Amino acid sequence: CQRAQLQDGQDILEIGCGDGYVLKYILGERLISFPNLPAGLDKNIETIETNKIEAPQIDWQCWDAAQLPLPYSDASYEIVLLPAVLEHLPWEKVAPLIIDAVRVSKHKVLITIPNATYSTYIKPVVESVGKHQWALTRDRLYLLSLVFLTQFWPKPASINVNYGSDVSSVYFKIEKVK
Repeated sequence: CQRAQLQDGQDILEIGCGDGYVLKYILGERLISFPNLPAGLDKNIETIETNKIEAPQIDWQCWDAAQLPLPYSDASYEIVLLPAVLEHLPWEKVAPLIIDAVRVSKHKVLITIPNATYSTYIKPVVESVGKHQWALTRDRLYLLSLVFLTQFWPKPASINVNYGSDVSSVYFKIEKVK
C-alpha cells in the first residue's frame, strides 16, 4: 500500500488477480476502505470461483487480459493494478493492455514486472517457467519506455519508473496529470 500510495476511498481494479492475494490482503489487513467493490479480473474460472467464496466483498470477474478492450468504461477506477501479470502475455499484447489500463483508470496505473536484468535469481526462474512469455531485460525495458513515450506523451499522463530496493521487480507508476 505504501509503494502504491493507496488511500481510503479509492476504487481499485486488479488485472490478472490470480488467487486474489493483493486485494484479499488489502481488505484483510484493513489497510484501506473502499467506497465501492474493488474488482479483480483473471482468466482462470476455477480461481475466480474460489475467490468469490473466500472474499465475496470483491467483484471477481473471469476475463482474459489479452482480450481488449477491458470490460469497463473510461475512468472507472481510481487505481488499476497490474502486479506481475504482463510477463504472462505475449509481448505484442503488453502495450495495448497498458494503454487500455490507463483508459480505465481515473488517476494511476501501477505495474510490477519481475526484473531479469538485475537479478541473478529471477532470470533463470522466468526463463524456465512455462507461464511466463518473456523476461524483462534491458532491451525490453527500453521498448516499454518507448511505448510510454509514444503513447502517453504529450497526452495527460506522466511516467515514473522506479526500481524496488530488492531489485527483483521493476515498478512502473503511470499517473494522469489533471
